[in-house]
Amino acid sequence: MFRPQSDYGGEVKGDVKDTSDFKYFTYPSAPTFTDKHKSLMSKELANYWDKLKGVVTKKGYTFSNAIQTGVETPHLGVGITAGDEECWTAFKDIMYPVINGWHGYDPAKQTHKVDLDPSKLKWDDAKDGELFNKCAH
Repeated sequence: MFRPQSDYGGEVKGDVKDTSDFKYFTYPSAPTFTDKHKSLMSKELANYWDKLKGVVTKKGYTFSNAIQTGVETPHLGVGITAGDEECWTAFKDIMYPVINGWHGYDPAKQTHKVDLDPSKLKWDDAKDGELFNKCAH
């Protein structure tokens, strides 16, 4: 059973992505945070609420969708989600400071280095066996 309202200002308003098991909240105004809210998103939201509150990606992921996890689950550390690939640009104003705070990586100024060449992978059989033994027992 879902709640029609959250404890933090969210309301169920019939998001197109709702299912019988899960309902998205819409935040008509900035969510109410408490001392329990630990996420980086909750610390940054006041700086970006007015600019991002009405932003929706082409696939229908709203700013309310993106912040719901961090609003409704106060103990989380990050507190924002990307529901589709466009979220990374649509919500970058808040995503970038959160990413920087969590990972120590500034996506606005740094380039993430990815090397997908499998020949450069190194495998340590001894550590693999040690890990297997710990998990198996």
